[in-house]
Amino acid sequence: MFWTTLQLFAAAVIVLLLPGGAIYIWLRPKRRTGWERLADVVSLSIAITAILGMVFFYLHIQLDGLGLAGLYAAFLFSLVAGLLLRWERPKFSGAWLLGFALVLLVLAWRYLQARDLVLPAWVDSVHHVLVVRKIMEFGGLPGDLLPYLPVPFYYHYGFHILAAIYGFWTQLDATTSVMVIGQVINALVSLGIYRLGVELWGNRKWAAAAALLSVFAFHMPGYYITWGRYTLLTGLILLGPAMAEALAVAREPGDRKGWVRLLLLTAGICLSHYLVVGLFAIWIGILCIMELIRALHLRSLRGAAWPLPLAALGGVLLALPWLLRVWSYTSAYASLSMPDLGDSTQLQAGLDYLNYILYLIGPIRNYILLGVAAVGLIFAIIKPGTRILAANGLVYVLLALPWAPRINPFRPDHMAIVLFFPGCLLVAQAVGQLCDWIGNRLGRLERIQKGVRAGLFPAVIFGLLVWGAVQTVDILNPVTIFVTQGDAAALRWIKTNTPTTAKFWINTAAWQGDIYRGVDGGYWITTQTGRATTVPPALYSWGSPVYVYQVNELAKRASNQENCDAELFSQIRDAGVTHIYLHTGVGKLQPTALVGCEGLKIIYQQDKVTIYQVLVNAVP
Repeated sequence: MFWTTLQLFAAAVIVLLLPGGAIYIWLRPKRRTGWERLADVVSLSIAITAILGMVFFYLHIQLDGLGLAGLYAAFLFSLVAGLLLRWERPKFSGAWLLGFALVLLVLAWRYLQARDLVLPAWVDSVHHVLVVRKIMEFGGLPGDLLPYLPVPFYYHYGFHILAAIYGFWTQLDATTSVMVIGQVINALVSLGIYRLGVELWGNRKWAAAAALLSVFAFHMPGYYITWGRYTLLTGLILLGPAMAEALAVAREPGDRKGWVRLLLLTAGICLSHYLVVGLFAIWIGILCIMELIRALHLRSLRGAAWPLPLAALGGVLLALPWLLRVWSYTSAYASLSMPDLGDSTQLQAGLDYLNYILYLIGPIRNYILLGVAAVGLIFAIIKPGTRILAANGLVYVLLALPWAPRINPFRPDHMAIVLFFPGCLLVAQAVGQLCDWIGNRLGRLERIQKGVRAGLFPAVIFGLLVWGAVQTVDILNPVTIFVTQGDAAALRWIKTNTPTTAKFWINTAAWQGDIYRGVDGGYWITTQTGRATTVPPALYSWGSPVYVYQVNELAKRASNQENCDAELFSQIRDAGVTHIYLHTGVGKLQPTALVGCEGLKIIYQQDKVTIYQVLVNAVP
């Protein structure tokens, strides 16, 4: 067990540090500590991996195991050469040991929260694993998802290519690779928050507090585990260092290495998650406006950080080939909509939506934390150098309102689940400034004042962390867990004992209005075994209108199926079904309804999972 864990950890180090380290060694700035540099290296590794994935896609280069090993050997050579030519004697201290211990603690915590998962949870995880499997089989980014789905591929893929490479180094299958590296990604979001906090305040204690609050106190992003939002997490890892780098470029416009770092991080964001592109654009927009105001106040545009927008634009241009591919498939869905507050129907729908958003930003602990963040927002407005944090947080809140202008396909609930990002920084600032104020109010009591200043802040933060940890150790939502141990065993049996041409009828339910999903382990059949199902992974919605219509029509009929009747066999004939997968207690059609059903034969029944074979000659 120890050696297996060590191998998994070593592979994560290779994937998350080597590509970025190979570049960062030549671009590294001065005056940054080891943990700030670690955040930079991790984010650059993700960005470089995504950029190279796009380059290889357009050059039609597929990498087998030898090619991938050669690529990472080149990264290693660059890193070693840079270390030899630019050697700086590292300064180790107790802070290094403490920081390393905290990183291990954060990783262990995310794995503890995910301990009950047999396979990744909810709907998104199914197609994430499918994409990773396809990348691993293809040797790079594919043009489509055949033979699994007849759809083109144009997703934000930063996480998927990372998980595929991690699978190569660990020899894990796509599912396990997603499970393992997904929790690492979730944990490392805190590292990016630390990086941004240091750049904002120059106060590493506050920054460390904000990072730890994002892990142990706030409900998000820990709750992302129950949704399988690994792509958004990957984008958020990049967001913190990119925002920090933008601040650094604004402060030192002459740092050309900073321009390159910002350009690469921007490109990485563009290829990792499209919502995070919008979040970063908000930050860059606010920062550019503030710099322009400052320049006008000084009556000289020479002070304006013109390299800032140019470097960010350069990153967009670097990712433009893939973005144009995305636009060619999705432009019909992009639009700007304005709510009609005079329409009573829209107003009521907005109120209902608001209730959902309030649910997302809960529970009560989270409401209290966001209340403290509101206090921190006031302090951020007052404190020089942090007004951008306040403005950024306000924009997040406004865009999370149901009646805000909406850039489709992004929705207010998407903004609600990322409120933790500015929230944990604002909480750290609120607690930090309040503790300083209390210390200052002690006046002449110098010894007590020093003691309060030294101990009050960590004590309050520690209390918040313990409070949050107690309530989030069991963060998984049982509703989003499709696969039990019984389902996992049945999936292994299917892979071994059914023909590759088999097609399974599974219980289904409507999802997000015009899409359908599975409700149990049967939804994982395609991803895990390669066999077809009546409702494929949700990316089927990318297919042709005729294909999507056919899937939806059959899924709609299946979602209402409860008995062994002519309608069931009509669906079997229409879809070419050879098998039926049922999990007792989940879905409308249950094994009890198929007792004595002619034309079906039970071929597997264990741990609440029943699999039927359709007897073709006996079908009514």
